[in-house]
Amino acid sequence: MTKTRSFINSLTKGKYTGVILWRVIVSFLVTFGTYNPWSDFSFVGWLNRLDSPGSGALLAASIIFAIHLAFIVASVKALGRLGSSVSLIVIACAVFFAFDKGVFSPDSNTHLQSISLLIYTLFLTIGLSSAIIWRRATGQVATRDISSADEEPR
Repeated sequence: MTKTRSFINSLTKGKYTGVILWRVIVSFLVTFGTYNPWSDFSFVGWLNRLDSPGSGALLAASIIFAIHLAFIVASVKALGRLGSSVSLIVIACAVFFAFDKGVFSPDSNTHLQSISLLIYTLFLTIGLSSAIIWRRATGQVATRDISSADEEPR
């Protein structure tokens, strides 16, 4: 119990909390800015309102695809294949628990879409923040920057 409290306390103190919260917000905006099941305030809603999507819509779709791809690649590189699998399994168990306890209705299409987007957002956030979370969980205090071959050692 004490280790859990000290881990949670270490995550909520210092500059890392702001960084993790910032990454949660950015992941949430990227995910729900692309598709929002609650309203038409998203890229998909904008496309649905257009009479004939042109080159601007294609450019916006390409940029959004590149952003999602960069986030996914960063998350998978940070977590690795095993870490990605474990993260998704833990998130899936939490979703199953929420459905089992009646928090969400499996009959509602909006709930299922929202859960899927939240899972994606959590995966991106965990992947982007895994180094910070790992450093705090293991108690690592100092990090050492490795200089490149071109730089002289200090």
